[in-house]
Amino acid sequence: MATAARGRRRDELGAFKRERILAAAREVFAEHGLDRATLRQIAAAAGYVAGTLYLHFESKEAIYGALLAGSLDRLAAAVDAARGSGANAAFMAFHRYYADNAEELDLGLYLFRGTGRRGLNPGLDQELNDRLRAVVEALASTLATATGLPWRDAHRETVSLASFMVGCLIMGGTGRLGMLGYAGDDLVRRRLADVLGAGDGSRSRVRRNGDESAGEA
Repeated sequence: MATAARGRRRDELGAFKRERILAAAREVFAEHGLDRATLRQIAAAAGYVAGTLYLHFESKEAIYGALLAGSLDRLAAAVDAARGSGANAAFMAFHRYYADNAEELDLGLYLFRGTGRRGLNPGLDQELNDRLRAVVEALASTLATATGLPWRDAHRETVSLASFMVGCLIMGGTGRLGMLGYAGDDLVRRRLADVLGAGDGSRSRVRRNGDESAGEA
């Protein structure tokens, strides 16, 4: 019994330290970006020596990956919880999640230091990309059910909607939408209404746009 109790306390302490490291890392990445942040800075912010970090994470990239994985898991949970209320609710859950957690959008897009393409390592990139794909595919399935679109069309429209929402979030976060006289939530709702409320016309429009894009390519 005593051995089991010590084991539980050790696990609890390890989990506490891990969460403390992640919280500190979030602040350091926000201030310095992925490229310029160091393990020493993260350790200092967490109140540990650098060696302690290696007991929980093998690298700075692994810490960033853990933060992003947690964010994507919470996004997936928010979308899944809303899917039962229909496609509009599911897509708005995606948008509201990032609207309410703007720093997680920065985290997901590696925007702490500019808009250049970023990555971690092939293994982490694959794992994180799979999490994002799962969210997109869940939304696409919900859209296909709501509209009767074939899977390929629903998936393409989902990627288009997600890209539109992210653009609105970025422009809204920088104040550009407000300066132009618009609100991101309103633009997103209008875009969703266009897709979800057009019935057969929506299906024809999506196919037509897809054909036109293929022709341009």
